[in-house]
Amino acid sequence: GRPGLIIFNSSTRGLYGRGAGPADAEMLLAEGSAVSLANRATYVPYFYSRDGYAVLGHSNVTHFNMMAVRYQSFPEQGRIAWAFEGAFQLHFMLAPSLAEGTKAYYALTGRPPVPPRHAFGFMACRWGWPNQRYLEETVQRFREGHFPLDSVILDFEWFANSSDYAFTEQGEAWYEDFGWNPELFPSPAQQLKTYLLDQQLFVAGIRKPRLGNRQLLHLAKERKWIAPEGGPETYAKGRWLRFSDPTMQRWYAQQMQHYVDSGISFWWND
Repeated sequence: GRPGLIIFNSSTRGLYGRGAGPADAEMLLAEGSAVSLANRATYVPYFYSRDGYAVLGHSNVTHFNMMAVRYQSFPEQGRIAWAFEGAFQLHFMLAPSLAEGTKAYYALTGRPPVPPRHAFGFMACRWGWPNQRYLEETVQRFREGHFPLDSVILDFEWFANSSDYAFTEQGEAWYEDFGWNPELFPSPAQQLKTYLLDQQLFVAGIRKPRLGNRQLLHLAKERKWIAPEGGPETYAKGRWLRFSDPTMQRWYAQQMQHYVDSGISFWWND
């Protein structure tokens, strides 16, 4: 889309609510935001100003993990500038406090759903659950030691016996993107039922937004489901899925349904 610029007056020396990443997680105030979503970092097109208002911007143009929107304050000049591409909307919300600004934001976007209660508990998450015995002994040690544990979150090893980091663009014929690792889950449905009913334990599995199986990659390329190059990731070239495609979304959901039916409670979307 064509670039655009909006500038308005504001005396604020610092804005709240733009999001954060590892380098600035402890900074409540900021003077700008370039909108993006990445592993461990989220920056949004929103701020609350102590001048008594909140602002949310939105564009219909994205570049991979970035929305074509950014804002920057110039406190010495008493101005704030929004730069954007494409169709752009700017929503101003009168808000005498940060709490009121948050309420106005939710009224505009919709309230986020409250997670289930177990999501607020302790989750044991790692890469390296080698087999069923190790998983069950670990859970038992938590229970015998009276340590809180609501969920375990499993990495690659729950559905495959290898990671796919070293795969080429063609993938591997033996790799299963939607299978079970028999070392960890020889009887998936029965195990997951037992963990939930007897141990009150919820189980989650990691999901990667890409494929590693050669046949499935061939199918995805035929149907133009592979994301174009130029995204933020520097590995797994030619294997990232284009989740903006509704047909691909439906296909992916169909591949995942048997996990839900077997008792997987939620996903670690990596």
